[in-house]
Amino acid sequence: MVLPPQLATVLDDPEEVSLRRDEISTRLMGVYRRTRDPEAYAWLFRLNSVPLGRSLQRTLPRLAPGLDPDDVVQDAFLSVLRYPRRFEVRGDRAFRTWMRAIVWNAIRRRLRRERRRALLDGDALDSVLDPRPQPSRLAMDEEEGESVRQAYALLLQVYLEAYRGLRPRDRARLRLVEILRLDYREAAERLGERRANFKMAVFRARRRIFRAMAARLGSPGAEFAED
Repeated sequence: MVLPPQLATVLDDPEEVSLRRDEISTRLMGVYRRTRDPEAYAWLFRLNSVPLGRSLQRTLPRLAPGLDPDDVVQDAFLSVLRYPRRFEVRGDRAFRTWMRAIVWNAIRRRLRRERRRALLDGDALDSVLDPRPQPSRLAMDEEEGESVRQAYALLLQVYLEAYRGLRPRDRARLRLVEILRLDYREAAERLGERRANFKMAVFRARRRIFRAMAARLGSPGAEFAED
């Protein structure tokens, strides 16, 4: 299974993604909620993990000193992975609102696990994740930090195995766009390829990775190996 064509087209336009990240993330989460498509989840992580981590780096020192922003981000995305049915599409900013609630609970859980006391300024946290405060509607279950780290490490390991299984040319293409963050035109020029052909090759390489991940992880991902 792959993303709906219209959504896949939008994701291929970095400028459009930058301008409409909240709306696109909400649509991706809606796809993942319905299908458990690992490609939708991977895009959610790619679009939101870095900006979320940067925001927490600026804010956590005064909200909850000592907490690691990367740990909070991992906790939050593992909750997205495990509890997609709790997501409700209510407007273009639904994913941002939902993630704010998840992050809030991830911080509270870590503080409780570490037996620490801190006053969390809810308004300050809202200003990081959403400039317009909205009510939190989600209460996440207690989860142990070690299990979160193990699950995240497993996901990365499965992705790495799938990546290593690609042909060298495909690995080179993905390295240019996923790691060096080049646009399709510049990356294609470096490899001496036409932009349109390069873009399609990258799409197919990504699809092979997600199919391999689905097969490796087993049910419910097995169904995603089919077109």
